[in-house]
Amino acid sequence: MNIQNISVAGAVTYWKLGWANRRQLILESEDRGISGSWVPAARADIAVLKSILDLHFGQKEDLIRPLKGRVGYEVVRETRGDDRNGYGHVVTITVENGIVERDDGQPDAVLQNQFDEYKDLLSNEALSGGLVRYVAALGGVPLRPSGAVYWIPEDRLAQWSQVSSAVEAATVVGEPSVYILRTQFDEALVRAVRDGVTSEVESKIGDLEDDMNRTDLGERAFKGRIEMAREARQKLKRYERDLEVSLSTLSDRLVELETQAAQAAILASARAAAERKAS
Repeated sequence: MNIQNISVAGAVTYWKLGWANRRQLILESEDRGISGSWVPAARADIAVLKSILDLHFGQKEDLIRPLKGRVGYEVVRETRGDDRNGYGHVVTITVENGIVERDDGQPDAVLQNQFDEYKDLLSNEALSGGLVRYVAALGGVPLRPSGAVYWIPEDRLAQWSQVSSAVEAATVVGEPSVYILRTQFDEALVRAVRDGVTSEVESKIGDLEDDMNRTDLGERAFKGRIEMAREARQKLKRYERDLEVSLSTLSDRLVELETQAAQAAILASARAAAERKAS
């Protein structure tokens, strides 16, 4: 972990990742007092199988094609010709209930061992997605529209540091680093964090406004939208206090959306009751 101490108001964070052992990451998190529930789910069998087939059939003339009716792939070898190309079946590999089998229905010990090993690994993309969600749960905000660089409030930094060290300890491929850079909380940084919060909340408001026009959502879904709007409003209040800026326009829009969602929930409940009565 790389920490540059400059100020005490919060920190900018970003990372580079490798492949991590999922079980170890859960244990490393829990050893540091962090619930392992933040760790991304294990990869789907079809994705794991593709990873190991890429290792065994990585020649450019080998084509690995998914099957339609089963979880698996057929490996086809392409032969270039003057007038047409030829395609020959090499092998079909499937996986069911974690068991890897070849065409003849027999287990393949080599592929099975690799499948079991890869099943417990998280790719850097999956791990990064988990970290992004954790940053959001801590009340952090992206400082770039595409993410990748985030601001973490001071009172959440200790928790973030524990997650960061757990990631580094559980990495088995690559040399990961989660960088935490303290910087001067000046006018420029206030503007950057404010813009990040504004962009994030405006995106959420847009999604909520779209949902208010949907007719396929039920009472429970609209109650979930109320909670989303409330959480966004609470986040705004916290940053208004910390940054000493006004974000009241966004707060007012969220209050309006909470009201609309509450009304929509009532209508959805009445509609569902009428449909039950009619049936």
